[in-house]
Amino acid sequence: MINTNLKTLSFLFILFTTSLAIKAQDEYLDIFYYDAIDEFEAENYQKAIELFEEEIEIYPACKECYLYLGLAYMNSNTKTEQAKTVLEKGISLLSKDDEQNDLYKDMYMAYAKTLQVLLQTDKAKEVYQLLKQKFPNDRFTFIEEIEEEIRVCDNSSIFLENPIKLSITNLGEKINSSCDDHNPLINIVDDKLYFTSRRPNKKTTKLKDGQNPEKIYTASKEDGKWKQSHALNIFFKVQDHESILSLSADGKELFILHNDEDIKNIYHSVLVNNVWQKPVKLPKPINSQANETHASLSPDKSTLFFTSDREGGYGGKDIYMIKKDEHGNWGEARNLGPQVNTPFDEETAMLHPDGNTLYFASEGHNGMGQLDVFYTQMNPDSTWTSPSNMGYPINTPEDDFFFLPTIDKNKAYYASTHFSGNMGGSDLYKIEFDKTLERELAVIEGVVEDKQSLTNGSVRIMVTRKKDNVLVGDYRPDQKDGKYTLFLKTGEQYYITETSVNKDEKRSYLDINKDLAFNNNKKIVPFGKIRLEPPMIPLTVKDEIKNHTDNIIKGLNDMTQKARVDSAYYTIQVLALKRKPTWAYLYLKGLNQKELQIFKGADGFTRYVYGAFKGKEFTAKKRNELVETGKYKDSFIRPLKDFTEDIFNHSKQ
Repeated sequence: MINTNLKTLSFLFILFTTSLAIKAQDEYLDIFYYDAIDEFEAENYQKAIELFEEEIEIYPACKECYLYLGLAYMNSNTKTEQAKTVLEKGISLLSKDDEQNDLYKDMYMAYAKTLQVLLQTDKAKEVYQLLKQKFPNDRFTFIEEIEEEIRVCDNSSIFLENPIKLSITNLGEKINSSCDDHNPLINIVDDKLYFTSRRPNKKTTKLKDGQNPEKIYTASKEDGKWKQSHALNIFFKVQDHESILSLSADGKELFILHNDEDIKNIYHSVLVNNVWQKPVKLPKPINSQANETHASLSPDKSTLFFTSDREGGYGGKDIYMIKKDEHGNWGEARNLGPQVNTPFDEETAMLHPDGNTLYFASEGHNGMGQLDVFYTQMNPDSTWTSPSNMGYPINTPEDDFFFLPTIDKNKAYYASTHFSGNMGGSDLYKIEFDKTLERELAVIEGVVEDKQSLTNGSVRIMVTRKKDNVLVGDYRPDQKDGKYTLFLKTGEQYYITETSVNKDEKRSYLDINKDLAFNNNKKIVPFGKIRLEPPMIPLTVKDEIKNHTDNIIKGLNDMTQKARVDSAYYTIQVLALKRKPTWAYLYLKGLNQKELQIFKGADGFTRYVYGAFKGKEFTAKKRNELVETGKYKDSFIRPLKDFTEDIFNHSKQ
């Protein structure tokens, strides 16, 4: 429930200089005044507004009532103009004596913040300058806060003068309600929507804040239009908040936020036979004794980005990343560092299907105030570029953080209170950018053939870019059906290696031309339709092992000629090494070196193969002979053509 952590799209700046411990004069103190304060502190702003309005009607000189009422209007999201009017009235009641107390500062700070929300940044800056001049020797934290708000006003002025061109469409009454609707999540093909809502539910009752608990809703699209949304499921107790955080790129995994004894934890649910299973709490070191408030899975399912306020960060909530090891277990959590994280809060990190662009919200960087949406991209060395602000009107001086980009980046889904057509609270919108971006990703769906190998979760689909031998994906297939979805940049060639602990690897080759780019007409491409035979590259013999391998490669021409004549030839792979193979000759000692070949694969492995035998049955007998020597138990049979395509190409160059 992001909004119980970030307090919806509201301003909980209670308060900049005090906790509003100021008490009204005795003549104003009555049960209704304290009832109003109780409702305000319970975040039941609508009820607080009613009570403070009654109090002001009875005691029109109650200055504190105007401050509370103004803040309650602000926190109700859509009544900022009323807040401005109320605060101006309260300021008019301030006396000369009030300039020496905190009520004066609180009233003006609230007023300046209201002007910022109304996009009157120049006027807001004037108020902040006034406070800075009025209290030059005040507490350092107060002056620091003032200077930060002035900086934010300057940022806002720049963004307001240079708005982003886009079109905004409310998703309509079948999706949105009069209550807060947020956290929109869309599947790849854009026909399934999930979101969180505080709308009334037959099974729930209102909480202390006057709203219903957060629950997860879903809707489907038919003929290009959204059908009526409905509750997905109630996973936890009826009155508990449960908020959706993110959806995996293949649409089969959900991440959910839940309060566990006042600690926020991340849970995980999987889709089995079209039914979402009971969520399971993520293990350490993802969840901890601190609050974990958001999670997003990389498209290859090997890396999780999550937010936490655990000790050792840069301040507030930070974004962390954690990777799976070769056995499918989560490793150590790593802070993304000061390039992304700031002394303020960072939230809602969402990795784009390109596996390289991270969208997130931050109170730091060059924002317009409160939380703004930014994006950053991963460098080749796994560092991050300087975050870029998404600009106005996506960002405003309010909290802005429910931003979900789609696969082509031309379109996004967003939750907001400040767009036209609002139906109450925050609504879900579709955003389409005017700038045309080239579609650059292809979506490829494959399946692991050997289902038995899925049981321990160690199967991996390694994707290596051919031109520079860089690993660009470490995909984890579904452990139930073995399916996986690749997101690959077009215009590139890739080696696809299916591997697992103590299992033989299978290798394929994909040439992703631009015609395979994902769009509304050409959707997901079956892996089998574009799979090519994997080319191999003959090893360039290193000087340090040349003396031991000269004899090994003498039979190369004879073997390749045999393979040309008859494609039914097989060979035996006896060894594969990742690091420098300086000791390989010792391991291979005793074999007929004329029958050995060495190949350097684009995945970084050096492979040693033995013989060129016609027929798989005869090759199996030869392998048994090798095993009987007491060595080479891990050897296995491969078609010789796996190793010949690039040899032929090489000989032609």
